[in-house]
Amino acid sequence: MGSTVVICHYHEVALKQKNREIFEKKLRTNIAFMLSDIVKQNMVMRGYGRLKIVLPFSYEDSEKVEVVKSRLRDVFGLTNFGIGVATSLDLEKICEASLKVLRNKEFKTFSVKTKRQNKKFPLNSIQVNHEVGAFILEKFKNEGHEVKVDLKNPEVTVHIEIVDKEAYVYADRFKGPGGLPVGSSGKVVALLSAGFDSPIASYMMMKRGARVI
Repeated sequence: MGSTVVICHYHEVALKQKNREIFEKKLRTNIAFMLSDIVKQNMVMRGYGRLKIVLPFSYEDSEKVEVVKSRLRDVFGLTNFGIGVATSLDLEKICEASLKVLRNKEFKTFSVKTKRQNKKFPLNSIQVNHEVGAFILEKFKNEGHEVKVDLKNPEVTVHIEIVDKEAYVYADRFKGPGGLPVGSSGKVVALLSAGFDSPIASYMMMKRGARVI
């Protein structure tokens, strides 16, 4: 099985056209800073429309995964992120990875959602969904667990992203604060009072990319 990865998605950063690279680099720098005691900066890598973080520990190490999750939830610029595994562009390996990210989860309904950026992959997104879903159903049935597919309101969703050289598989997707990376819009000074208005205003300015002093 491949490495443990975090796949980070952003929205507003991607809309900056000619300045997009600047915002992506700032977001990457901020993520590396937040995880500086866990990963080296070169393990936070840019990809088209996403960032990939390679973690130096197993996906099953729940305590360390929880630390990463709690820190990334506070990184402005991130729309959402998923924690899972990277694997080769092989359907069998993708199926095995899908089963791995579902282990130790309690659920009765699930779905599979695939994004296929790599159009050279022999199966399209719907076909991957079907093959992986059938594999999961068979494996759980053989182990005596009754699960079924629910495309409208599943208890858990297996996300698969097929890119140029590998595939990312995760079942845990978490919401980020969105906005722009802190430091991409200069500095501002905030005066904090005893009320709620000033800290909320500071938070909103940070979400717009300002570094608040």
